[in-house]
Amino acid sequence: MFKTLPADFILNRKKAEQPLLSQGIIQLLSRLWMGRPGLSPHLRLEQRFVLVRWIGLIVMTPALLLFDLVPVRIYAAYAILVIAAIYNFQVQRLIESESSRLDNGYITTIGDGILSISIILIGGGFSTSFNYVLYTTTMAAAMRYGWGPSMIVIGVYFLLDLITSLTGSAGLNGDFIIRSLFLLLMVLLASYLQDQARIAEAALARQLERARALNESSRALSATLDINTVMGVIAHETRRLMGAEEATLGMKTDPNGPMIFSDSGVGKGALRPRVEAAIQSGQMESFVNTASDPEPYVIVPLDARGNASGYVGVMRAAQAEPFEPPEYELLVSFIERAGLALENASLYKTIDDRSHDLKRAYGDLAAAHQELLGIDEMKTNFIANVSHELRTPLTSIRSFSELLLSYAVDDDTKREFLGIINTESERLTRLINDVLDITKIEAGQVEWQMEEFDLRDLLTSSARSFSGLVMKL
Repeated sequence: MFKTLPADFILNRKKAEQPLLSQGIIQLLSRLWMGRPGLSPHLRLEQRFVLVRWIGLIVMTPALLLFDLVPVRIYAAYAILVIAAIYNFQVQRLIESESSRLDNGYITTIGDGILSISIILIGGGFSTSFNYVLYTTTMAAAMRYGWGPSMIVIGVYFLLDLITSLTGSAGLNGDFIIRSLFLLLMVLLASYLQDQARIAEAALARQLERARALNESSRALSATLDINTVMGVIAHETRRLMGAEEATLGMKTDPNGPMIFSDSGVGKGALRPRVEAAIQSGQMESFVNTASDPEPYVIVPLDARGNASGYVGVMRAAQAEPFEPPEYELLVSFIERAGLALENASLYKTIDDRSHDLKRAYGDLAAAHQELLGIDEMKTNFIANVSHELRTPLTSIRSFSELLLSYAVDDDTKREFLGIINTESERLTRLINDVLDITKIEAGQVEWQMEEFDLRDLLTSSARSFSGLVMKL
């Protein structure tokens, strides 16, 4: 069972198909006009003339019926249109295959000329309205290939028009002269415009090539941040960019003399003294060669912020062409980027130096921290030792004092214990004085007192000091 589709569904589907259809037509026309992607400008122009031929064939097919031609001429005209369609199809195939046979322009120019002459002769000659076809073919030849092929076409048309005019009943007249002169002027104008277009395209290609070379040289500058390497790269890229024999970069970074980086061929070096002289002059201006100099050169000032000013010079071989204004502008643009590269390298060097300084300072701080930790440990040990040393005489004093208070001793023993207590008190006093002398040692004001002592008395007093402790054990 089949169901009837709603009318709204059919209407909406048709509306959806219309944009697709129009988009397909636009894509087809774009393909016919532009050709497939990747075609060269020359073949793309040929592709456009292929589309123009198809339009002409489509228009001429019904238009021939409007002319008052006998059947034989009409059949011959349609036969020529068929041949023109086959010819246009073959040209399309040559374009698709990127054939080199279309490079010189003679194949399509001669083919268009033969077809145009055939249509004109069948239509009644050059004096009929069919002669307008000539303007299309000659304009096409002039726009595509310039003077050569177009003048050949003009010569063929002129000879055939002259022959038909002389053999005709009217003979030479003003129409022949007007046709010939107008056709010649049109071709000359179109060829001139085509030459100007080629000159403009060549100039644009040169500008693009210079821009590409400038970008490559700029990328080479950004490959490193070492200032000495950057200077060497500037000299090398300047020489390569300008196609020179020698390039020299001079920077007055040292009070003792300029820093020079050169990139030159074998046996060169004539630019170096000129750059040094420019640096010594102290004037930030460009220097160019004079008539007495056989080698063309130009020296451009370089002012890198954060770095000393200098110059970049380039020199060509003897008797070479001087530097043109576009080349000078290209050099100035590159030198501006070189100045930025030098500034970045200088900033990087400054940051790197500061980083090394910070690392050294950090190392010094780490060493000082370790030293402080050692001093702190020494302080702890010193306090422990002092506490121990102070505790020893205090223990003796306390022990003998307790003995005197706890036991009844005779006078001799009491006098002995009091002597020990007095000796340990003096020892305690000396220890406290030694601690106070540390401040004098730090201030460098300590006074040494050299004196002799009896070792036997030292040992005897030491034995008395510790005898109380020993007795408690």
